[in-house]
Amino acid sequence: MPFATRFPDLDTSVEEAVIMVNGDAYTSEFYSGHADVEWHGEPIAGDYAVRSAQTDCAKRQCPCWDFRNVSLTAVKTPLLNADYYSQHVGWPLLGCFQNQVSLTELHERLFFYNAKITDFTSVFAGCSSLEELPSDLFDYNPKAESFNGCLSSTAVSELPTGLFKSKPCATDFRSCFYKCTHLNNLPDNLFEGCLAALSFSYSFAQCEALTSVPSALFKSCPSVTDFSNTFFRCYKLKSLPNDLFKNNALATNFMACFAECQALDSIPWDLFHGCPAAETFGGNGNYPNYGCFENCRSLREIPPTVFIKCSEAKDFRNVFAICLNLEQLPEMLFCANANATDFSGAFYGDRKLTELPGDLFANCSSAQNMSSVFATAPAYYGYMALAHLPESLFEGCPNVTNFSGAFQGCSSVEGMLPELWLRGVEGTAYEDYTAPTSYSGCFYGCTKADNYNIAGNYGWN
Repeated sequence: MPFATRFPDLDTSVEEAVIMVNGDAYTSEFYSGHADVEWHGEPIAGDYAVRSAQTDCAKRQCPCWDFRNVSLTAVKTPLLNADYYSQHVGWPLLGCFQNQVSLTELHERLFFYNAKITDFTSVFAGCSSLEELPSDLFDYNPKAESFNGCLSSTAVSELPTGLFKSKPCATDFRSCFYKCTHLNNLPDNLFEGCLAALSFSYSFAQCEALTSVPSALFKSCPSVTDFSNTFFRCYKLKSLPNDLFKNNALATNFMACFAECQALDSIPWDLFHGCPAAETFGGNGNYPNYGCFENCRSLREIPPTVFIKCSEAKDFRNVFAICLNLEQLPEMLFCANANATDFSGAFYGDRKLTELPGDLFANCSSAQNMSSVFATAPAYYGYMALAHLPESLFEGCPNVTNFSGAFQGCSSVEGMLPELWLRGVEGTAYEDYTAPTSYSGCFYGCTKADNYNIAGNYGWN
C-alpha cells in the first residue's frame, strides 16, 4: 500500500470512511487527530474521492481531511460533512488545500455540507494554478470567522461578485489575496454584509496587476480597525476613490496602507475624512513597517485636508518618505493633529522639495520626534533641493526633544538656519520651549547656510 491514512473517530454513526484512488478503495483505521494522507513514495496521479457509510448529509460523514500531502488537480464534488470544529476535537479546515500547485478547478458548492466551518485560514494559499473561483464558493458558510490568507498566492485575475457577501461573523480578512499577482479587478460588493470585519491587513498586498479600487469596497465594514499594508506594493495602482474609507470610523491603523504603490500619482482630498479614530499613519521604515505613502514615487502633491479629520493621529513616521517626485507641501498639513508625537522621517528622501511652508507643523503641540524629517541619503536618493528653511517651521511644536539628522543632506540650503539650539535657553525668544536632548547631525551638510558655523558651535552639525 503506497500510503497510510489516519482518521479521528468522533461520531459513532460513521462506520467506515475510505479514500478512492483511480477507482480503487483504501480502507482506513480510526485514530485521534485528523485525516492526513501520508505518502511513502511518489504520490499517485489520478482521481481522488472520499466515500462514507453515512448517507445522511446532515450528519457527520467523514473525518476532517487534510489534502496537503496529495497532488490534486480538481475537486469536482462537494466535500462530505466533516463537522469541522466539532465539540469533541475542533480540528479546523486550516490549510486543507494549501500549496496544491496543480489545483485548477473547485466545485461550485465545495463547502455546501460544512456549514459549521468557522476558519478558512490559508485554505487555498499557494494554489498557484487556481485561476477561477466559483461564484458561490463561501455562500453556505454563514458562521465563518476567519479568511486569513485564504486565497493568497493564487492565480485569480478576477473575483466573483459578492464572494464574501453576508458573512456576519467574519472578523479576519488579513492577507486574503496577498501576492495574487494576476488580480486586476475588484467587485465593489466583495465584502458586502461583513459587518464584523476587523482587519484587512495585507489583504491585497503585492497584487501587482491591480490598477484601481472600487469606492464601495469597505462600505459595509464599519467595525474595521486595521488597514495596515492593505495595498502594500500594488505597483500599478494609479488612483484612489474619495469614499474608500468613508464608513470606517473605527479604523486606527493605516501603516504602509499604500506604501510602494509606485504608480499612485494623487491622493483624494477627503480620503481619511471618515476615519476620526485613526492613530497610525507611520512606520519605522524597515520592511514591511513603512509609512502610509512611503515610496510612492509618482506622487507629486498632497491635498492640504487629507488628515484634517484625524485628530487622534499620533504616528506620522516616514508617512511620505521616498516620494521622489513630490514637489511641494501644502500649508498647515498637520494643523488638526495636535496629538501627533512622531514625525521622524516624514519626508525623508523627498529630493524635489524646494521650499517648506512655515506653518507645516502648526498646532503640533505634542510633537516630540523630528529626527530625519527632511533628511536624505545622497548615495541612494540624491541631495535635497531645499533652498531655504523658514524660521517658523517648528514654532507650533514647542515640545520637540529629538532633531537628530533633521536636515542631513540638505546641501542647497542658504540663508539662515532656524535657531533650534536656542530652545529652552533663558533670555531668548525660545526660553519657554522644551530644550532638545538629541540633535546631532541636525544640519549636517548645510554648509551654504550663513549661520552653519554657529550651529556647529552648539553641536548641531
